[in-house]
Amino acid sequence: MAGEKHIDQAVVKLAAYLDSNLPAKLRAVETAQSLSTNDLTDPVDVLAHRAPFDNRSPLVEVFDQGWTFEQQRMNLLSVDCTVAVTYVSDANLAGAEQFMRRYMTALIDCINGDTTLGNTVTTCILRDGSSAVGRGDNSTTRYVYTQGVDVHVYAGD
Repeated sequence: MAGEKHIDQAVVKLAAYLDSNLPAKLRAVETAQSLSTNDLTDPVDVLAHRAPFDNRSPLVEVFDQGWTFEQQRMNLLSVDCTVAVTYVSDANLAGAEQFMRRYMTALIDCINGDTTLGNTVTTCILRDGSSAVGRGDNSTTRYVYTQGVDVHVYAGD
């Protein structure tokens, strides 16, 4: 992962951080909710790109939506990232929505727990989220929740 710069740095570092740290936060939510271990299944993969037609479940995608320079003279770049979590459920739709809300709690707690992603970025700022995203397969048992994250990176030489 050496050599990432600017936009790629933000996406790659956020995806790598979630890949390493999200499972522990899922276990913490299970404990807090008196669930059994692995009721909140670990992601089958954490991708650093869009994959709207990948129906593996649960799947985490991290991708950029845009960017802006916060302080151009100091090379501080803010990358508008989206973290999408996809889950394919059985016919228990109420259970699937509860699963997704708990999953997003773990995701939010994971990013809030270390907003510098292990000192690999300047900071992460959580923004808007959505539980009503339609992308890829639009089956009634396929859920996609998203969380917006502004990832600030030093875009030096």
